[in-house]
Amino acid sequence: MARREKLILTDAVASSAPPGPARTFLWNAKLSGFGLRIEPSGARSWIVKYRSQGGRSAPVRWLTLGSYPTIKAKDARDSAAKTLAAVLLGSDPAGELGARRAR
Repeated sequence: MARREKLILTDAVASSAPPGPARTFLWNAKLSGFGLRIEPSGARSWIVKYRSQGGRSAPVRWLTLGSYPTIKAKDARDSAAKTLAAVLLGSDPAGELGARRAR
């Protein structure tokens, strides 16, 4: 994994961040776990990274919210806040998605 920066993620930041030779993550400074993944090809996706119940012993989960510019920064941030709130209330969105796909 390449550089890890903490910024206020906006549409301007998402569109102007250059791709690197490896996958790059930009993390939101105000909403922990919300970020932008930039592939070497230039593709950009909004993501949420969290641990479900169990704290540090729980596995890290990654959930892709959607691609930029299809989903704008404000909408992605709102969705990430709802996802992280659900995690705090005991939900595991990425685990539930995986279980639905397995059925």
